[in-house]
Amino acid sequence: MSLYRSIFRRIRRFTLFTGFGGVSFAVSEAIIAFGYTLLGRHLILGIEVTAAFTSVTTGFILNEKITMKGVGVHGGGLKGLGIRLAKYQLVYLLGNAISITTQLALLYTLGITPAIGNILGSAVALPVNYTVSSKLVWRAKAFNE
Repeated sequence: MSLYRSIFRRIRRFTLFTGFGGVSFAVSEAIIAFGYTLLGRHLILGIEVTAAFTSVTTGFILNEKITMKGVGVHGGGLKGLGIRLAKYQLVYLLGNAISITTQLALLYTLGITPAIGNILGSAVALPVNYTVSSKLVWRAKAFNE
């Protein structure tokens, strides 16, 4: 495979991964808005946890079936799928830690609002989420896939 084709495939995967991250974010926001409206403030922690798990799982399914199709490891039946999902959830814990740390640093050092800080923090975490999940979850190789 040519270097050009390999680079093009990586750019395509990163673009899909980013787009599906946006879809996952929308899923999370919808669950939070609906849950808060339906169940109220007193259950917000459970709503937030449900939104986080559901949105990350949505991103995993989209990336498993589309972004990383034909790349790396996809075997192992339901057990393999469950292991990859668990790894993906762990990667997103790391990504969320990076995002939240960035958000708080921007808030306390530069006075940037949490909403803007969340967007910037997510942008900082995105390459980490993509790289680590590609390697850890699907075991993608360097330039031959």
